[in-house]
Amino acid sequence: MSHVIELVYGTMAHEARAKLPHGLGHAEVLASAQDLTKYAILSHRWDMDEVVYSDLKRQQNSARLRPKGGTMKFRKFCERAREYNCRYVWIDTACINRESSAEIDESIRSMFYWYRNAEVCFVYFTEAFGEDLLLHDPWFTRGWTLQELLAPRRVVFLDRTWSKIMPGTYDIERTASRETSASAVDFDDGDADFDESYGGAESPSPSDLGIAETSVEFLRKIAGLSGIEFAHLLRYTPGPGHARKVFTWISKRQTTRSEDMAYCLVGLLDLQLAPAYGEGLDRAFYRLQVECAQRTDDRSMFLWTGSRSPWNSMFPSHPSAFGNISQVTFHPDDVLTADSLFGAADAWTVYDPSLNFTNCGLRMMVSLHDVLVAETDWPPTPLDGETGDSAQRYRISFDNLPAAVVLKWKGEFPDRSTIEMKWKIGVIGSIKRRKPSGSHDELPVAVLLRVDRMRWPPRYRRFTSAEFESLPPMPNLTGRPPQTIFIE
Repeated sequence: MSHVIELVYGTMAHEARAKLPHGLGHAEVLASAQDLTKYAILSHRWDMDEVVYSDLKRQQNSARLRPKGGTMKFRKFCERAREYNCRYVWIDTACINRESSAEIDESIRSMFYWYRNAEVCFVYFTEAFGEDLLLHDPWFTRGWTLQELLAPRRVVFLDRTWSKIMPGTYDIERTASRETSASAVDFDDGDADFDESYGGAESPSPSDLGIAETSVEFLRKIAGLSGIEFAHLLRYTPGPGHARKVFTWISKRQTTRSEDMAYCLVGLLDLQLAPAYGEGLDRAFYRLQVECAQRTDDRSMFLWTGSRSPWNSMFPSHPSAFGNISQVTFHPDDVLTADSLFGAADAWTVYDPSLNFTNCGLRMMVSLHDVLVAETDWPPTPLDGETGDSAQRYRISFDNLPAAVVLKWKGEFPDRSTIEMKWKIGVIGSIKRRKPSGSHDELPVAVLLRVDRMRWPPRYRRFTSAEFESLPPMPNLTGRPPQTIFIE
C-alpha cells in the first residue's frame, strides 16, 4: 500500500497545483493533495472466502468481481466509504499481495500508520447486533484488531447488516494530523512522562485532546472490558516504553498464525522487526522482547509468571505470561527503573543501567542478595494432581531482612542447604509511585535466581514461577552497590 499511496500523493499533488491559484505554498498544496487522496480502511475478522489481491488484479471493476462470500463485504465497504467522501479504500484481504514476502514485510511494519492516517476506519462485526452486544463481539479478542482499535483517528462501528450501531457521524473520534512515523509525533515518547501527565490532578480532559464527547462514554466501556487504560484509548502513541502494557493487553487475545501474536505488536511498539513465518511464536516473541529491552529503561517487562523462553530465562515464551502477574499491582503511571539500585555512596561510580545481550547471556546490573531459609509452609500446596505440580511458600531472609516467596515446583523440593548455596535474590529495580501528598513511594521488585558457579563468569537462571509475597522496603536494599551478572 505504501508505494501506491506515495505515487497517488505525488500525482495528486501535481494535479492539485495545476488547479489551484498560482503562488500557493507547499503546505496548501499538500493539504489539497491529502483531501483528494482520502481513503477509508476496514477492520474485520477474516471469513473463509474473502476477496483477495489476485481477484482484484484480474478484475479492476468491483462490480464484475466473481461472486463469492467476501464479494458482498467488499462492495458494502466501498459503499460506506463513498458516503464519507473517500476516493480510495484499503482492506487487508485484497490490498496485500501475499505471494510477495517483501510486501508482507512492508505491511506489518507500516500497518499502524495506514490505520492512523485513514480518513475513517470502519469496524465490521460479523455477530454483533446493537450496542449492548457490541463489546462482546469476537473482534475484541483478536490480536491484529488491538492496533486497529488504538491507531485510527475516526472509527465507525457497523453490525453484520452494515448498519451503524450507534448514532452520530463517528463512534470514536480522535483529532490528530496524519503521521508517518513515531518520530513525527510530539505527544509522548513512551516513557514515564506520558503516564504521569495522565495520573495527576492536572491531567488533560478529552476535550483538550480533541476527543469528541460522544466518544468518551464508549471508550470508558472499552477500557473496562479490554483492560486498556483510558488515557491510551484517548490517544495512543507507539513506542517500546509501553512494552509491558502492550504485552498485558495482548495476553488474552488470539491470532490464527502463532507468530502473529508477536508481529501484530510491531506497530504498537514502533519497532523494526522482520517477520519470519515458520520460526514459531517463542522465537518471534523473544526477538520482539529483545528489541524492546534494548530501547527502553523500563524493566517492568521482566515482571511475568509462566513458561520461560528457550533462549533466555528473563523472558517468557508467550504473551499470556503477562496476564498472570500478581506480585505487583501496577497503576497506569508506574514505571519500573533501576535508578533506585544506585543509592549507595559509591554506586554511581559503577552505574550502568543498560542491558546487553552477550554469548554469556543477558548482562545486567542487579542488587544481589544471599538467601537464608527461615521456614516453609508444609506440606506443599498441590496445583495439579496429574502433573505433580505443587507450590511451596518459603519464609526467607537476606541481609537479615524478612521476605516471603511462593515457588511452584514439579517433584521433590530442594533441601535447605541447596537453597542457601545456589539461590540468590536479584533486586532489579523499584516502582516509583506518586502519593497524594506529592511525595513518592519506592516499591522494590525482585526475581529469584539460581547460580551455576561451575562456569566463568557465573551464569544465573531465573525461577520463572517465583512470586514474592513480601520484600523489605527499598531503602534497606540499597546498602550494597549493585553488581553485573549474566543471566541465561
